[in-house]
This record gives sequence, structure tokens and C-alpha cells, in this order.
Amino acid sequence: MKKNLLSILALGGLLFASSCQMDEPDAGILTGEVDFSITAGIPSGITTYSPADGAAFSHLGGANNVDHEIYDLRYTLEVYDNNNVLAYEEVKIVKDNFSSSVNFSARLLAKKYTFVFWADFITEVNQQENPADLYYSTDDLRSISYTESTTMEVLCSDIADAYYAHEEIDLTNSSQTVSNIYLHRPFGKIRFIATDILSNPTGQTERPKSVSIDFKGAEIPTSFNALTGEVIQDNTTKVNLVTFNAL
Repeated sequence: MKKNLLSILALGGLLFASSCQMDEPDAGILTGEVDFSITAGIPSGITTYSPADGAAFSHLGGANNVDHEIYDLRYTLEVYDNNNVLAYEEVKIVKDNFSSSVNFSARLLAKKYTFVFWADFITEVNQQENPADLYYSTDDLRSISYTESTTMEVLCSDIADAYYAHEEIDLTNSSQTVSNIYLHRPFGKIRFIATDILSNPTGQTERPKSVSIDFKGAEIPTSFNALTGEVIQDNTTKVNLVTFNAL
């Protein structure tokens, strides 16, 4: 999905003789349109206290633990000008190697912008046009929230992994190519790893059936503004006892 909302100049050629034309005044500040190309990706793993042999796999996160035959990794880019007006948006889909990066390329008016990125997992799709939200509502990256499908069981799994970044880029002087924009998790993640010795380790697969955490009515934010990198304080929910099956 690609939308360029500010580069549609509809004055019959009176503003610019060509969409590629740019005026360059003496001050060195460009007018017209310029090109940008930007590459972004997610970390392939996170730091953890898992066993040295990596058997717990918790340090790998969704990039390695989510089944690519069932899910795709969706990148969403929204570009805002200094007046907080949406100038451009596009979606890219990664189907197999979730650790691979994606590239966005387009043409914008020569202005200063904030590039806002979000990446989450969605049900595997056969095309890239308007892929449906799964666990996060992303109609506006300034107000990302959980969907009705996002249960506590989902939040206790790697499928709930999501990533974001925002980058200010000045396109008033020239076209730009930007690489190595890394998206990071906007939330903390707590993992419980059992390291105790089994009572009868020979031929036994003993493990806890479930784990419970009591948050005692804590208020937890349910919306996130990827443009500012902050949670939306007005949108919260109370969480008490959470029980989930051990893997």
C-alpha cells in the first residue's frame, strides 16, 4: 500500500514543468520534489539471561520464533511534515526471513519530515495491498492500539512482538538515501525461564503446566504514539491475575 498525499500538484503544470523538476535558489534551499530511499530492519535478537547454549530461544524473539509459514512481518511507514500533516505512507511485507530489512523509496516535496516506522506480525497474505491488522490497530501510527484478537495469551507469546522507530530527515537541500534504520520494541518483555533440576531427570519431561502473575490491578497503557515514542496516558486498562500455559 502506497499513498503520497502531498506530492499531488494539480495546477496543470503551472507550478512545475515536470515532476522531476526542482528549482535551486541561491540560498541552497530546494523547492519542488526530491527523492528519498530509506532502509529499515528489526534486531535479530535481544539480550537475555537464557542458558549459554541458547536452548530456551528466548533471546531470539519473534524474528526467529514466529512461524513464517503462518505469519508475515508487516512494516508500515508514515511520513509527517513539520505541521504534523501526513505526507506519505506505505506498507511492506516480509514473508520468510524476518531478520531481512526492507526499503522504501518515493518522491516528496522538499521539506523537513519525521519518518515513523512500525513493524508487527500479521496473518500470511498473498499480496501487499491493505493487509489486515491482526493484533495491533495501525490506521494511525500516532495512536496504535490492541485489536480485539489481542488476548493475554497472545501477549505472552512472541507473536505479540512489535517494533518502531522515528527519524527526522531534512529533504530541503537534496535527495537522500538513508540506511540502517533499526526498529526497537516500544515495550518491556518479562520472560520466566525454569532452571531447576527435575526430581527424576531420567526419561522425565517434568515442567510447570501453567504460570500465574498477579499485577494487583495495575493500570497498563493500551495505546502508543510511534511519532513521539510515548504511550497515550488516557488509554489504560486494569490487569489483575494473568495465567498462561508454560511452553
